[in-house]
Amino acid sequence: MKKVLYLLSCMLLTATMSQATKITMIKASWCGPCKEALPKFQELGKEFPNVEFVVMDEAEPATREIIKKNKVGGFPTFLVENGGNVTRTIVGGNMRAIREEAEKGGAAPKDKSKKEQEKPAKKEKVKKDKSKKTAPVASHISGQGCEIVMVKANWCGFCKKAEPEFRKLAGNYPQCNFVVLDEADKETRKVIDKHGVKGFPTILVHHDGKVTRTIVGGDMAAVKEEAEKASSGKEMGKDVAPQAMPKKVVKSKKRRAQA
Repeated sequence: MKKVLYLLSCMLLTATMSQATKITMIKASWCGPCKEALPKFQELGKEFPNVEFVVMDEAEPATREIIKKNKVGGFPTFLVENGGNVTRTIVGGNMRAIREEAEKGGAAPKDKSKKEQEKPAKKEKVKKDKSKKTAPVASHISGQGCEIVMVKANWCGFCKKAEPEFRKLAGNYPQCNFVVLDEADKETRKVIDKHGVKGFPTILVHHDGKVTRTIVGGDMAAVKEEAEKASSGKEMGKDVAPQAMPKKVVKSKKRRAQA
């Protein structure tokens, strides 16, 4: 009788585990948006202990099999499993969608006040965004002067978030030619192959046709920095060390003193 009860309990435990919700994050070590999304994903894992949160790197052989099986086309990608079957695929760092799936499969968040704190912050961002200027962007690279090129993908959640900010910077810095290229276009594929673009969005800073800096992910602060250099006449990309100038001035003062 004890053996029968033990077997029944094992069967119930196995059935419960197979029905549990599992959310797998597939990332790449070189992917900027993955690095941004990972801490948030881990926080959700602490918040929902009844949901299994798993992180896998695309460089691992086992992960490559999962990528092929589920036709993963970009990073980060989140696979939501229920009862051992993938029920939803979330492309990009859409934490709201991941939270939604976690709430379906696990207990409610421990601290409900977190949601209430997030709502006013989102409203403030929308208000600030409306006050900024926007400008049309080009769809091809001219190879002249300052050009800041954003390579994006339609399926990329981080691209959708970064593009409006990119266009606003175009309105604030008319000295630079801001370009948006879609990875689905044949000409864009040539640019991707030439410059070794591996993730989206990737921003290529051009100066007279030469790439002086590559910004992976939607780092608009870095884009703004490059635009400001161009508008002030400074060299784009890596700065020439400004410490060289004071040394020359000190030497000239010594020579004058000796004279």
